Amino acid sequence: MARGGIPETLGQPSGRRTMLDFNWKACVLGFLAPWLTLLVPLVKTHRINAKRASTDRERVNPKYLFAVGVISIVLGLAAGLFTPISAPTAVPEGFTKASADEFPTSPPSTDIPQTSLPAPTPRSSETPSASPSEVSASCPPISDKPSVQPKVELEIVKWCVHISFLTDLLEVKVKPAIINLSQGPIDISLSSWFLVISADADKSKWVPAEGLRVGSVVQIEVDGITGWAIPPNADGAFETIQMDGVEIASYATHWNQTTLEQNENYVDPDVKEGDIVWWAPYLQVQCDEITGDCTTEDILGIAIVNDGRVIAYSPASAWSDTAHDSPGSF
Repeated sequence: MARGGIPETLGQPSGRRTMLDFNWKACVLGFLAPWLTLLVPLVKTHRINAKRASTDRERVNPKYLFAVGVISIVLGLAAGLFTPISAPTAVPEGFTKASADEFPTSPPSTDIPQTSLPAPTPRSSETPSASPSEVSASCPPISDKPSVQPKVELEIVKWCVHISFLTDLLEVKVKPAIINLSQGPIDISLSSWFLVISADADKSKWVPAEGLRVGSVVQIEVDGITGWAIPPNADGAFETIQMDGVEIASYATHWNQTTLEQNENYVDPDVKEGDIVWWAPYLQVQCDEITGDCTTEDILGIAIVNDGRVIAYSPASAWSDTAHDSPGSF
């Protein structure tokens, strides 16, 4: 056997003739040749005798017919036995006869294993276009379906939600922990962080602290849901209000990280270090009258986005109660 499981004698004659090897086509031609030779004088004789009376016509000698018959049989057998037969095209294992006829007659190289080919890539004109909801000229939506999902772990180790005294918006503060297990560095600058809120919330109500925009509100699809991605307040940005002669300030973002290298992790346990604050619109909220802590189903989670793709996501449902704390404690 040759490599690849194909017999070395595939498509080659074995050297022994069988009934299947008998060249019947040559046999028939050899048998007819003497009779075709006899046909010419018979036609001439027939034309001459046609002018004579039927009683005077010359007849063909039966001995002559017998001799021609013997010669035709001998020639037919000799032609069938000794005329070589062209070898049929060998059909490789795994192909049907019909598909083998579409291949060149030369046998394939046995050094190359037979493998199935992938389906052809459709032409650009055949590629379906994206729906209008998936494309935006200025702010394209964010998706959590990259071609290769980076391995980035995101955990919220501290968090709180309450209504801001300054605006009719939720104030969300978190302290995240990130582990980069991907194949390269990732961007963790403020512009890559988004608070994901319900798609039913009125995004037009969003305003950043001090009017300092880190980014814009865009549509996001993550964890099988669609919502609004709200950018955080700028680093150090906060606002104040006077209440009963007391100045009350909003909580500020404290974040100076830009890149997290491969196999590195980041979390800053210090107070007012490594924390991010968002102001976000909401539909319904329930707050404790004493502590001011709020709960709402409009906060869906927090996402890290690189190049328009979600590389890490922490759903609000995964934020533990033990991680819930006063915003001034971290």
